Amino acid sequence: MPGIVSVPPSPPEGGRRAREVMFAGACLAVLMPSIDQTIVATALPTITRALHTTLAWSVWTVSVYQLGMVMATPIAGRLSDTLGRRRTFLAFVALFTASSVLCGLSANVYMLVGFRLLEALGGGGFTPSITGLVADHFGADRDRRVGLVMGIVPLGALVGPAIGGVVVTYLSWRLIFFVNLPLSLVVLTVLSRVLPRSPRPRADGVPIDFLGSGLLCAAILAFMLGVSQLGDRHPAPLPVALSLAAAAVLVPGFSLRQKHTRFPIFPALPRRRVFALLNVLNFLYGAASIGAFSLVPLYAQVRYGISPLEAGLFLTVRALTLAAMTSLTSMLLLGRLGYRRPIAIGYLVAVTGMLLTALPSPPGTAPIAWLTLTTALYGSGIGTAMPLNVAAFQLMPERIGALTGIRMMFRQLGAITSLSIAGAVTARNASPATALASVFAVLGLLTLAAMPLIRSVPEPREGG
Repeated sequence: MPGIVSVPPSPPEGGRRAREVMFAGACLAVLMPSIDQTIVATALPTITRALHTTLAWSVWTVSVYQLGMVMATPIAGRLSDTLGRRRTFLAFVALFTASSVLCGLSANVYMLVGFRLLEALGGGGFTPSITGLVADHFGADRDRRVGLVMGIVPLGALVGPAIGGVVVTYLSWRLIFFVNLPLSLVVLTVLSRVLPRSPRPRADGVPIDFLGSGLLCAAILAFMLGVSQLGDRHPAPLPVALSLAAAAVLVPGFSLRQKHTRFPIFPALPRRRVFALLNVLNFLYGAASIGAFSLVPLYAQVRYGISPLEAGLFLTVRALTLAAMTSLTSMLLLGRLGYRRPIAIGYLVAVTGMLLTALPSPPGTAPIAWLTLTTALYGSGIGTAMPLNVAAFQLMPERIGALTGIRMMFRQLGAITSLSIAGAVTARNASPATALASVFAVLGLLTLAAMPLIRSVPEPREGG
């Protein structure tokens, strides 16, 4: 990339042993933000009551985390390349640790939302640098090592809800933000000793489009704020209108900035109709997989009176089935069926899970058993649709990095949008259970309606 010179660091002192210590620390590091993404879901009703707020604002603690991850990843990647991986990594871990403590000490929901944004910036910020460190120091083995590190991420989705349920049930909701504290201290202590010194920063500064980043962040925040205010029982029309109008102005402003800056956040966007349609599918994928369906623990509590501890297990079931079907699809189905058929099958199974979740449990069936079945169906469907993650690479194989960034952005935007709307709809409804059931049903029907777009997915070696 023009203007960026990456200087590989020297091998860490201590040779092989130090590299293995660094690798273990990297695995522990990427686990922390993964846990943090899901651990709060089980505590939403408790946070709403404890901070005397509305459910719409409590949901912000989940959706603003997605926003922070969207903003941190591309910026942190460039900071890591120019300021040095060690320097960038330690700074972001320190930010993550400090903001986690502040989340647990928050006096009101507005403080909690603000500190959650900082926490997400920290967690999303150190992932690119730790991945780069592993790639820099393992030579020919780097692909396997990076794959192993990234393979740790789904574990957070497994243990986060379970830990959150235990902590909320037997201790205090505030302690869910302290779960990562000992892990953070271990990572900071160990890796600060074994990581090599970063090279001196470039004299001409860091080529990052901070204005473009600010415009994108402001647009998403304005949208979230407007939708959240709609969730109030008696929303003030002027603030709502101003927030949504600001979002409508900032989005084209961001697009214009991307066309005229030397260092856009997502450079060289492929201008193809196929890629646009793929991102519609990615948006819906994010809206369902890491968005509204993250509210299933809340739904289980308000509709069936299931305890936070038991409710958190539904996200664990979803994560297990998702991971299992992702592996099965990768190893067995892709070579035989290509991309389109697994995606279509996966979407149908996921839609079935969403629609059944919206329905009451059948007579004679325990609600826990019913929701376990429906979330397992949903997770299996999302896992089977895994080829959507790699299909865009067929369009421009030489720009995989840029395509990955754009894909992740649309997925996170889908999650943010669905969470914001779900929170607002639920807060305005006298029956939160009915509102959430409606959200799941509408999302399922939208996903079903978008399925004809799967025909535009390029098959392997088809090239778009």
